[in-house]
Amino acid sequence: MKRFVEWGINCVDKLRTRLSSKLFLATFLMLFSVFWLSFGIATTLIPELYIRQFTTRFEDFVINFGYEISGLPLVEVKDAIDRFAAYNNAIVVLSSGQDVIHTINAMTIMDSTSPLVETSWVFRQDPLTGARFTISAQTHLESVNHVRDLLQQIFHSLLIGIVFVALVVAYLFSASVSDPIVKLSQTAKKLEQLDLSALYEIKRADEIGDLSFHLNIMAQALNATLTDLHVANSKLQDELIFKEEQEEQRSKLFTALSHELKTPLVILKGELEGMIDNVGVYEDRDAYLKKAYRTTESMEKLIQEILLVSRLESNEITLNVEPLNMSDLINETCRNYESLATFKHVSLLYYCEDDLFVQADRFQIKSVISNIINNAIFHSEAGEVVWIQFEKQETNGVLTVKNKGNIPEEDLAQLFEPFYRVEKSRNRHSGGSGLGLFIVKSMLELHQFEHHLENEQEFVVFTAKFPISAKEGITC
Repeated sequence: MKRFVEWGINCVDKLRTRLSSKLFLATFLMLFSVFWLSFGIATTLIPELYIRQFTTRFEDFVINFGYEISGLPLVEVKDAIDRFAAYNNAIVVLSSGQDVIHTINAMTIMDSTSPLVETSWVFRQDPLTGARFTISAQTHLESVNHVRDLLQQIFHSLLIGIVFVALVVAYLFSASVSDPIVKLSQTAKKLEQLDLSALYEIKRADEIGDLSFHLNIMAQALNATLTDLHVANSKLQDELIFKEEQEEQRSKLFTALSHELKTPLVILKGELEGMIDNVGVYEDRDAYLKKAYRTTESMEKLIQEILLVSRLESNEITLNVEPLNMSDLINETCRNYESLATFKHVSLLYYCEDDLFVQADRFQIKSVISNIINNAIFHSEAGEVVWIQFEKQETNGVLTVKNKGNIPEEDLAQLFEPFYRVEKSRNRHSGGSGLGLFIVKSMLELHQFEHHLENEQEFVVFTAKFPISAKEGITC
């Protein structure tokens, strides 16, 4: 009993929550009702219709028989009535007025409950005398009861068939209607969770197919909107990170800048105070004036580099791009640094392949080459060699500057940051301002030229690639 109650509760719950169960039950009840009503109507109307049809036919038969016996002798009329009664399983009475002339009962009654059909016909037997006779006939319709019995016999089989057909049709109909709706409901739930991976397309020409089509269109539009939002959010995150990095870099820049400017200013101030007061060694004003002048030149150079860095970071520099003979420019720059190399007791060896042109800003690229060569010479010990080479490799002119040394791997990636130096004491005798390589990187990135710095065995190697261009229609 408990299981039956649980089963009933489960069925009620399914009917309450599942569309397919509701459709199935409604369709089954509708079809069963239609079939049952049809069977009831057929059981009622078929016998009635049969009785009416048989009565009409029997009346016509009697009338035709009356026409056939009109004018025959009475003896022959009686014989014809006997044959008619036997053939139709009927009772036939021949009368004239109130007098019964002949009666024949050929009806064998098998079922007394069967309907009784009776009719009569008045005909003129003798045209000369004008005598009128009435023929009355009646019979039982046992076949009507046979039809009723047959319907009762097939009732149970027909009921099982009706239930089976109703169940099958209800299942197929409810499945064809509810399955797409259930799947659309599942798709809508996924859309609610912003899961756009599984769309469901129903290829139908009705409203369900139209709903599926527009639901998919909505999902695609939502997907596009979400993608745009993700892209915009990613860009916003990148911008925030970039701003944070800029703020951090700006903070470091101001810290380094204050240190870089404070040191020479303190030195300059001390020298000037000593010369003003004629204290100790500062009595020789001419010598220390020259030293103070060199200090101001150093400060001027630092300020110019800082201004250049500021312009680079704010994208205020406009390149004057023109065909540039890189071979001549590198040779010229190397010759300019031969005196510095000699002073440092460093050998400067360089080779440039002739007439290799690039599209670049001469002033900016010269500054790049000067910075790289100056760093290579400055960080080389006496007696060492700086190698400079510029040659064509495929479609690029490749500049390679190599000097002996080794930079810690953790410092390589940060050397191109402003004011960063491997030597942490920030002694200007052991390193520059820390802006040179940052300017080099910024200038090359502004030209979109590839470059990198790396350690190769016991050497530090800087490489930059310059796409080769044409000069006056001649490809180099």
